[in-house]
Amino acid sequence: MKAIKRLIGEWSYMVIDSPSNRFNFCDLVEIDEAILADAENGTEWSLSDNLPEDVRRAVDTMENNDVNISDFTGVVTYDDDYTYYVLVW
Repeated sequence: MKAIKRLIGEWSYMVIDSPSNRFNFCDLVEIDEAILADAENGTEWSLSDNLPEDVRRAVDTMENNDVNISDFTGVVTYDDDYTYYVLVW
């Protein structure tokens, strides 16, 4: 996860998907060692790719909450009880 490693100490936007709370927008979160460890086996997607439906829905959720997606180049997804989506640059 090269993209998310570069963001240690930075802030980015996150969406969490769980069965009881689908695609919950979390606003800004600090990218710390705990997130980095959780995302170690995640997947990085370029925003210019044809994104899978769930990743597209998470990005759409961020856009619907006034996140300027053009400031970012990708999204990292990882699972840890729930599915997490974090924007990266």
